Amino acid sequence: MALGTVVSSLAQSPAPVKSCSLANSVMYKQYSFRDSANQPIKAYALTVDLRDPNTFIRPVGGSGCKKVSEYGAQSKAIAAVNAGFFDGNCKSVSFLKLNSVLKAFNSRERSVLGIDAQERLSIKRVPAGQGWPEVTNAVGGIPRIVTNGQVDVNSEGANEAFIKDRHPRTAVGLIDDQHAIIVMVEGRSPESKGMSLKAVAQFMISLGAQQAVNLDGGGSSALWIDPVFGDKDGVINRPSAGQERRVNSALAVYAPADADTTCF
Repeated sequence: MALGTVVSSLAQSPAPVKSCSLANSVMYKQYSFRDSANQPIKAYALTVDLRDPNTFIRPVGGSGCKKVSEYGAQSKAIAAVNAGFFDGNCKSVSFLKLNSVLKAFNSRERSVLGIDAQERLSIKRVPAGQGWPEVTNAVGGIPRIVTNGQVDVNSEGANEAFIKDRHPRTAVGLIDDQHAIIVMVEGRSPESKGMSLKAVAQFMISLGAQQAVNLDGGGSSALWIDPVFGDKDGVINRPSAGQERRVNSALAVYAPADADTTCF
């Protein structure tokens, strides 16, 4: 789709400008379009099929802060995005559970992506100070934005500007309990103005999401893909601050890479 094309409704997904298979179970797509306000948008999406026994998604980190590219490379993922929210001391303020070890509680009741021992995905609100024993890995966001295929933006304590203003965004959604979609939207630049949470929800629904939760965004938003696919440093987007921000956690995708694929 040419950048000059205006997408008046996201009931149907805009056509990707780039698409390639990172693995049999992982597809990468890049989008460039103008939204209904005629503003430029650049966005990226990973779809992940967890029915493949060699494919899985994991939150990583939780101790201090690192760049998303460091989390991805050091954990030998094929792709990774920033995940939970954190404070100025690099401590998570989002629910975080890694390999059955609870690393951080929600500071108030908020939505969390959970992954159980059978690699089934779900999203639910977890109260402050409580665990989620049914899942082995989990990372929290603010707030849930899609429920049963419909826009459902609840504040969960976020302020109005955070919800309604245009920002870089990162979000994760479920097509069903074994198919995930991870979206990263660039913002705060002439090339991409960013999205409100309602717009992110509409975009994710157009890509097939039935459930979705917003993750940390703004200057934290980053998408890294293993440089084996052709990008020299693996950071696919242009971070809004001009360079990667160090973050407390990332959401990483693992699968046998398609060694014959060059995407970039």
